Amino acid sequence: MSDIDPKIVRHLRDAQPDLYWLDSDPLEPLPHSALVGEVHADLLIVGAGYTGLWAAILAKEEDPNRSVVIVEMRETGAGASGRNGGFCNSSLTHGYQNGKRRFPDEMEIIERLGWENLDAIEDAFKRLLYPALEREIRNELTEIADEHAITTFAENMKNLLLQPPLSQKVIMGIDPAFRTGCKVAVIDTTGKYLAGDTIYPTEPFKKIAEAEKTLERLIGAHQVDIIAIGNGTASRETEMFVANYLQKRRDNGSNHELFYLIVNEAGASVYSASTVARDEFPDLDAAQRGNISIARRVLDPLAELVKIDPKSVGVGLYQHDVNQYQLSKKLDDVVESCVNQVGVNLNTASVSLLTHVSGLSKTISENIVKTREKNGPFRSREQLLKVAGVGDFKYQQAVGFLRIPGAINPLDNTAIHPEAYNAAKKLCDKFGLDLENLNKLQLKLSEQVKSMNPRQIA
Repeated sequence: MSDIDPKIVRHLRDAQPDLYWLDSDPLEPLPHSALVGEVHADLLIVGAGYTGLWAAILAKEEDPNRSVVIVEMRETGAGASGRNGGFCNSSLTHGYQNGKRRFPDEMEIIERLGWENLDAIEDAFKRLLYPALEREIRNELTEIADEHAITTFAENMKNLLLQPPLSQKVIMGIDPAFRTGCKVAVIDTTGKYLAGDTIYPTEPFKKIAEAEKTLERLIGAHQVDIIAIGNGTASRETEMFVANYLQKRRDNGSNHELFYLIVNEAGASVYSASTVARDEFPDLDAAQRGNISIARRVLDPLAELVKIDPKSVGVGLYQHDVNQYQLSKKLDDVVESCVNQVGVNLNTASVSLLTHVSGLSKTISENIVKTREKNGPFRSREQLLKVAGVGDFKYQQAVGFLRIPGAINPLDNTAIHPEAYNAAKKLCDKFGLDLENLNKLQLKLSEQVKSMNPRQIA
């Protein structure tokens, strides 16, 4: 015992020799009474150890009607725990001395075969079993991690897409930079690009006076309401320049209310080089398209962010490494969910967003945007019928998801389908609600609907 590690001796001090799988097990079966007398069976197995028990199971699986009897003089399953015994024995004869006694002339061959068995087991484990188990476990863990990452991405993406828009505003987008200058773009209340320029208010040029003149010209020409500054390189320096410029305007007595805000520009550069951006602005270079995206994210986040590869939006968790098909499918589900929840602003929605609306193909979506840019904002849902490709059936499918803020008919800015307008008007008349002020009366309408009897009203 002196050669044994004292720690091992201490840990095994209270150990008792027993069957591990039945030791203090509440599910241990009660012992059967001794087998006495004559028994008939199709199969008799002597020994209820590991081999005997498995032989009985396989025999019953092969023929469930077969009667099987196992006899054991001591304890059933004594060697059938299925647990790791610690090592494999090379002996094929239940011990070297037992084999030498029974097969003295063949022991050399038996011993060699035993070692060959062990070598084959080790080789099979290292070369086949272990790598297979490792791949299987890694795949399972990867699938779990992918699912978590994609779910996290979907939740973050939904929150990003459902940011409240600042509609009906003329917005100036500024993509800050140092050496290459800050790119400026102005969009109207529908997201249409109006004008753009490049200013150099930051290092190394610091042409502040010239930059202020450029901003003043663009703001005066287009009556800009908000300045949106990207949060990338040189953002703080550009913000300081814009803040000082706005203070000078107020000091000079300007009554034009003008505000600025910082916008997350993640993915703007990816969008500016994309096919979607080239199709939208074929005459502009990539640098000028990015600031348009920054401005549009303020006007309608849902319409703008769906154009960008989700991996580049910056809200995911290892989104470059997960299953791209599942990630893309999840994005489609999120966008569809957002569209169903809040609808789509017909006067600001991009082609990419409109294609997610039921009944609208890419061609019809492009026609809607072209019509809007040519004729100005839509004033009613019925004007959709004049767009090329929109027939009665397509109109019926899509119109319930499309909203028109400031429409001639206030119901055009609700989820109510035109087929139900008459019923909605009767309901408003019954409760004394003015359709013209429907948005202001939403709280009152909600309280009255809660207290009414639907069957009686119907």
